[in-house]
Formats: sequence, structure tokens, C-alpha cells
Amino acid sequence: MIETAVPVCELPELPEPDSFLFQHDETGNTMFVDAQQVEWGFEKNNPRLHKIGGAFTEGQMRAYARAALSAGDAVDAQRYRWLRDNGVLGFSGAPSWRVSVIFDAMDACAQTLDSNIDAAMRKDKP
Repeated sequence: MIETAVPVCELPELPEPDSFLFQHDETGNTMFVDAQQVEWGFEKNNPRLHKIGGAFTEGQMRAYARAALSAGDAVDAQRYRWLRDNGVLGFSGAPSWRVSVIFDAMDACAQTLDSNIDAAMRKDKP
């Protein structure tokens, strides 16, 4: 694995599931089972039901989304500082500030913009 000088946004760990989705091996029917029931041996007592995955409440997923977005903020801030410090940002004066970013291979996709900036930052590091 190649180490890069540009930090990659690491997603936070998922919370413990509120419940689990199970599927019956013969009928294919699915059902949600509370996490507490799973801890108390639901799987052992129901061998024809197979755990498919965890299920999360809306509150859990909102908290996870907030944490994931904040994790990306640090990487975006570093990208901005690199653009600012390397003279890539062009500012044109008052009364309103306009910012222009110029890349040879830039398109409208934000992910491509991020990867272009990351590639330029890696070239800059010795």
C-alpha cells in the first residue's frame, strides 16, 4: 500500500445496531429482531433464521451522518489551505468576493475536483 501525504477522510465507526434483520432459509420471509433478543440467544433458538445485517434508528443514523460530515471537514479544510497557499485560488475584488479555481482536467463533479486537488497535493510533497 502506498502512503500518501494527503490525509484521507476516515469514517467514524457505526453505532451498535438497534435491531437486526433476519431471513428464513426456506420461505425467504424477513423480520427485524431487537438487539436485546439477539443477545439473549435468538439465533441459537431459531436455526432457520439467518442474520442479514444490523438496522439502525433514524436518530442513530443522523448522529452518524453528522460525525461523518465533520470527519470530512478537516480534509476539505486542508484542501482549501493548499489551494490558498499555492496560488491556485484567484480572488477578484470588492464589492463582492469571487473565487475561481482552475484545473486542467476539472469537471463539474465535486469528487473529481477533490481527487484532482489530492493528486496535486501529493505531487507537491517530497
